[in-house]
Amino acid sequence: MAASWNRTDWGLLVLRLGAGTMAILHGLTPLQHVGSWSLSQVPSGGLQLLWGLLEVVCGALLIGGIWMWPAALGIIVLIGIPLFRPVSIHSLITVHVQTVFRMVVTFASALAGAGRASFSK
Repeated sequence: MAASWNRTDWGLLVLRLGAGTMAILHGLTPLQHVGSWSLSQVPSGGLQLLWGLLEVVCGALLIGGIWMWPAALGIIVLIGIPLFRPVSIHSLITVHVQTVFRMVVTFASALAGAGRASFSK
C-alpha cells in the first residue's frame, strides 16, 4: 500500500467496509434458517437462499473494492426489491428507512470508487 494516504482514501475504505459489512450481515440472515425449513418452504426458501448468497458475494466484492459498480448495483437491487411494492410515504419513513439508508450508502460507495486500498489495482 502507498505510504502517503490522505483522508479521502481512509474515508473510501471506511465507506466500503461499512456498506459491504451491512450487505454481508443482511445476506446471512436467510442462510441461518436453512435447516429449519419444511418441504413446503423449499421453493420460496431457495429463492431467499439465492438472494442471501448474492448479497454476501456482492458485499465481499464491495469490501475488496473489486467490480464496484456491479457489486453495488447488485446490492441495491437485492435490498430494494421490497420497495417495489406499493408503499406510502409514512411507511417509507418509518419502516423502510434502514433499507433506503443502506441503498444510499452503497450508491455513495460505488460513486466514490474504491480508492487506493483495494484489490482491484
